[in-house]
Amino acid sequence: MTRIEGFGNGGNNVDLSDETVSKILAPPYWAKEIVYQKNRAPINVKVIDPLKIPLGDFEFKFEGLADTSKWQLRFGDVVYRSNFGIGNATEEVVSDFGFSVTVGQVTGPGDSPTSGNGFITASSAFQDNTKRWLTFLADAEGSEEPRNWIRAGVAEFPNTVLPSGTWNDYPGLDDGSSFEKVLGGTWAPYPLVSRFADGPSYTTSANIQTLTNLKKIPGIDVVFTPDQSKWSRCPVFETTDDNDFSVGGANKLNLRASASVGKNGQPDGDGLGMGWFPGYAINVETGERLNIAFGESSRLTEDNGRDMIFNPSSRTIDFDNGLLQTYLGGKHFIYVFNHTGNAVDQMPRYDEGTFIRNRFATAPTATAIRNIFQACAWVSIPLGVANQPFLTNDLKIKIRVQRPYVKYYNVIDSADGGSVVNNNFPIYRFNTSGIAPLREDNDLAKNALDLINVVPNPYYAFSAYETGQLDNRIKITNLPKTCKINIYTTGGILVRTFNKDSEKTSLDWDLKNQSNITISSGVYIIHVQADGIGEKVVKWFGVMRPIDLDSF
Repeated sequence: MTRIEGFGNGGNNVDLSDETVSKILAPPYWAKEIVYQKNRAPINVKVIDPLKIPLGDFEFKFEGLADTSKWQLRFGDVVYRSNFGIGNATEEVVSDFGFSVTVGQVTGPGDSPTSGNGFITASSAFQDNTKRWLTFLADAEGSEEPRNWIRAGVAEFPNTVLPSGTWNDYPGLDDGSSFEKVLGGTWAPYPLVSRFADGPSYTTSANIQTLTNLKKIPGIDVVFTPDQSKWSRCPVFETTDDNDFSVGGANKLNLRASASVGKNGQPDGDGLGMGWFPGYAINVETGERLNIAFGESSRLTEDNGRDMIFNPSSRTIDFDNGLLQTYLGGKHFIYVFNHTGNAVDQMPRYDEGTFIRNRFATAPTATAIRNIFQACAWVSIPLGVANQPFLTNDLKIKIRVQRPYVKYYNVIDSADGGSVVNNNFPIYRFNTSGIAPLREDNDLAKNALDLINVVPNPYYAFSAYETGQLDNRIKITNLPKTCKINIYTTGGILVRTFNKDSEKTSLDWDLKNQSNITISSGVYIIHVQADGIGEKVVKWFGVMRPIDLDSF
């Protein structure tokens, strides 16, 4: 299925085709028309009658986005218009086309804080599962230490030593803690992460960690890969809390005050604060490549925090003479940024980190930092795996959230050159090649004869098709519409003949001969003749059961 205009997923778990991903990874870093993987599209179209599916191109479009707005399914000049609006997620059977369609408008992230809150599902998969070279810090909900880094929920922790609210959740955003469980509490929306010491956010970010920004988070794919052609040029943030201990006195979440590096980890002469993330991030609803960045604490030299490279250590926390030592893998926090617009103060789609870098070109102001991090959508705290070589194979993270159907392709772009076909409301196209039945294809019909079978075979005095003690029954399956079936003994004696002429693809044999007498145990030859197509011979063995007179 291909998206032509509009976007959103209606609560469906969508996946992009490999071809679409390849387009997104190349300039201009988005795909005008998104192709989805089979059974992973924003609308749910199911086959209910394979024999009725016509071969050709279909068009599915929304008439509007109000709850009462209907949808249309078009095949050539034939149009089916839904009986219900998109506000009513009802499965409708389009019998003429052999399909059923389910489409319903949904709420988005943040709209239901106590029930699901728009989260659908998430997954993590290594290309080689025997070489799991990276993991992520799981949130330690309820603890009063830095591993409690996701603040979904409503918990409060009175604290007389640290600043008030240091360990508190952020009520009103995700009270049901739905986003505290993403991949076991290892990824979270930026509005829900800690803004206190050792947290991924900055101290004064409460004004952007809001419900408004939670509602903007997209469904994403994040891929880590050794393929350097797919790496993302990105800012490297300083994540040391106290700038007295950071290189160059850089403040937390400002650019690192160290020389930018190339993909080989060596200085590349491109000023300060830029590096390479070993992979990429994609918005699976809009079909855009996103900006992604990572941090490191230049204070944590033993945890690779001063080399401008994404290479977290495996250390998390430790206690030294009763004092808590926090490492968090060198604080190589990962930040995925949403595309919020194309104005000068809005985060664009992937631009090799240029927007963020320019915000820091002069002394970073509170406004500049706010412009950056109010676009931050997803965060994670990565950890290396002890004794496991780093970046040995691909790792794919998939996070899916509900996105309502909306106009346009993404937050700013509409159809190019005035080529709007549905007023920018969602419209999709798909082809039934591969699922529509092929007709009048004699070669295919001949091959289909090989599917003819007898079940059960062998038969040991019982089959699941029988209805009682006096009923003996097997089925001859995958038969053509019209055929003649002759059943013989191994000595060539004709036992039974059937002449089939119906759409039903199977035929019951009650294990009786032409004179309505039950056959004896043994091997039988079943010969199927389909005129103009071919023939098929199947051997069948049956053991008959004696009649139990005591049951009468």
